Amino acid sequence: MLWQRGVREHAAHVRVQAAPELPLQRLAVSGEHDPSHAPRLKNLAVLIVEVEAELVPEVLDAVLVVAGPRAIVVATHPNTHPVVLVAHAVEAAEFDSTLANRVLPIALRDANRGVRFIAIVVVAHRGDESYLPVLERLRVDQALSVRAAAAAALAHLNRKVDRTPLAEAAFSKTPEHRANAAMLLGAFGTQQDVRLLREASSIPFAPGTPEAQRRIVEFGFAVAAAELGDPDALESVRAGVFAPEEQGELALLACEALGTLGDQTYAGVLEERAFKAASGEIPLEIGLAAAGAVAQLRPEMAPVEWIVESGSHEKPLIRQQAAAVLGLTAGSEAEVQLLAMLQDPDPLVRASAAVSVLRRGR
Repeated sequence: MLWQRGVREHAAHVRVQAAPELPLQRLAVSGEHDPSHAPRLKNLAVLIVEVEAELVPEVLDAVLVVAGPRAIVVATHPNTHPVVLVAHAVEAAEFDSTLANRVLPIALRDANRGVRFIAIVVVAHRGDESYLPVLERLRVDQALSVRAAAAAALAHLNRKVDRTPLAEAAFSKTPEHRANAAMLLGAFGTQQDVRLLREASSIPFAPGTPEAQRRIVEFGFAVAAAELGDPDALESVRAGVFAPEEQGELALLACEALGTLGDQTYAGVLEERAFKAASGEIPLEIGLAAAGAVAQLRPEMAPVEWIVESGSHEKPLIRQQAAAVLGLTAGSEAEVQLLAMLQDPDPLVRASAAVSVLRRGR
């Protein structure tokens, strides 16, 4: 729903690394769908990727799920780090109980701290109290981001808990920790945490932190504060839509965030950005992010045909982003395209499509 790493090559999921070995998939659900607009799919995604056995971490052994007529198979491609596929599998668990029951117990004890982090966030989003004992143990995990996530999840599940690790991560000079803390506070914090976010945003980064990474983390703090109801932060997020070309990742993140925030005030602006991208006036990636926001804010105005066409783009990263946006887009056209994308030659496109199928069917 995790948000974590050095800037990914694709702005559609730009985040700061929660673990150097894990280019983290965005986990947050970008808005609720009206079930009448998103009929439940009868046959859940079948995601098949080739396996290179020596690279497959333990979690993949449990990601074969068969639930009635539905099946998901997640493995890895020789040229794709397996943890990236695991991240998709764990993300998908947010939207399917059978998958969650198979994946989460293993993901929560995975050797990769990024996988553990993602799994904790999914548990919190699902509100699953059966994992409370595991979350308690993870409060003393060796990784600060994991300890912070465990504290945030326990508090979200109405348990009294020391939130010190969350504050420690927010005030860290390490981009990974600060990005993860911002995400956790935005998702599970309270309005009282706005002050913490403001104070933490003024802390300098470690020497040598790339400027682009610094901008993204700082923007993440603004998004988190906006999620908690800070009007000034919301204005900062809105301003990000018009970030200069050399800061295109901020424009993309701003579009995504405004959709998640349900910002109807900027719905018309986002609609305009989507159509400008469709006509080639602004980058395609930014336009797709804006289209995803429009799909959440004004479903009837979403440029469905253009989003569907983007699912056949020559660049895999564009197709991957289009698959994510199709998961937010109402209508049978989006559904048909997603099902077709489950056969895409790129494993990460198939993974993104599978997550979107699950999201639409929840």
